Amino acid sequence: MVKDTLVLKVMQDDNDLSLEDIRGPWKINIDDLLSVKYIVILHNDKVIREYDLGSKFTFDMISKEVSNLQINEFSGQVCLNSHMIDYSPETIVSFESHEFLRSLVIKE
Repeated sequence: MVKDTLVLKVMQDDNDLSLEDIRGPWKINIDDLLSVKYIVILHNDKVIREYDLGSKFTFDMISKEVSNLQINEFSGQVCLNSHMIDYSPETIVSFESHEFLRSLVIKE
């Protein structure tokens, strides 16, 4: 079962969020990250940015932190930007597919 979407919950809103904030460091299981293709950034359960994950990053074996994530503009067909997502965990998580997040969109 491939888990291909990494969801990062951040405290900053989009105006205060820098590219370096998104690029890490993040504490995550390296095995989970190897199958990730997409990154979704949430602030207050609202999708504020989406990216494709590049092929390079730095992994610190002692702290188990990933940093210097290579990220590219999102090229996927399912765009969730500005949607509210019913997502509760406070940790970095990957889902089975980017489309799965679509089912979590709060209907208005």
